Amino acid sequence: MAEAVLKTHDLDFCGRPRLRDAMRLSYNALDLAFSPYTDYLKEMRKLCAVHLFSRVQKYRPIREDEIGRLY
Repeated sequence: MAEAVLKTHDLDFCGRPRLRDAMRLSYNALDLAFSPYTDYLKEMRKLCAVHLFSRVQKYRPIREDEIGRLY
């Protein structure tokens, strides 16, 4: 039974629950946190990985400077 769940019906079980409050907070489940596992989610994850998360190191000196100012 576990093999059927993990191999045959994996797309049926990998979705996220559609909660009413989450729908209100997430633009009708169109953000990364609450959107269902579809082609839209795959494209959004790819865009974030390429355009947003790849630039994190670029802003490290700015973050370190701001953290230094906190103390």
